[in-house]
Amino acid sequence: GTNLKKMSSKEAAAVARRSPDQAFSFARWPDPILRQIASPIPSHFPDENLKEIAYALRRTARKYGAVGLAAQQCGVDASIVFLEKAGGRSSVFRLDRDSPS
Repeated sequence: GTNLKKMSSKEAAAVARRSPDQAFSFARWPDPILRQIASPIPSHFPDENLKEIAYALRRTARKYGAVGLAAQQCGVDASIVFLEKAGGRSSVFRLDRDSPS
């Protein structure tokens, strides 16, 4: 397993900005971070920071050969999910706790 340190979404955006070619670390079971509930992204969170996290999630998913990746799996305390579709098209979803499931 791993033991990732939890980062806030603000910290994660700063890390992604400082290292634009690097992937995030990736948690492996039984890392305790995988059992934690991710925090929602604040409504005032800058779109540019969200893009930085999204790009880093894409780099991380591609590095590990994943088609989907939650920010929480990378130690990022944020309700964000990256999905890669066939043909290399990708999407990032911001999950709100108030949304219907």
